[in-house]
Amino acid sequence: MVPSATFLKALDAIALTLRRQDVKLVVCGVPERFRQLVRRTGRLSHLGEDDIVAATSKLQEALDLAYAHAETVRLGTTSADDPRVG
Repeated sequence: MVPSATFLKALDAIALTLRRQDVKLVVCGVPERFRQLVRRTGRLSHLGEDDIVAATSKLQEALDLAYAHAETVRLGTTSADDPRVG
């Protein structure tokens, strides 16, 4: 399933609203096709590519990865400290 342009626009607006409130939005468990669409079109200007965590075959793995990413942002650590980078 490919998200509609309306959905992508709404998600970007939500990300912008949250950013203005100094809140980071991380979306997890999305199909790889969605990530590719965002990367290709650049439709989500207020949601970085690292803030979209793809679904995995392991139960809760995407959520764990998204949480780890959110913690690196919250703590201000570098990508070298990110457990997803290896």
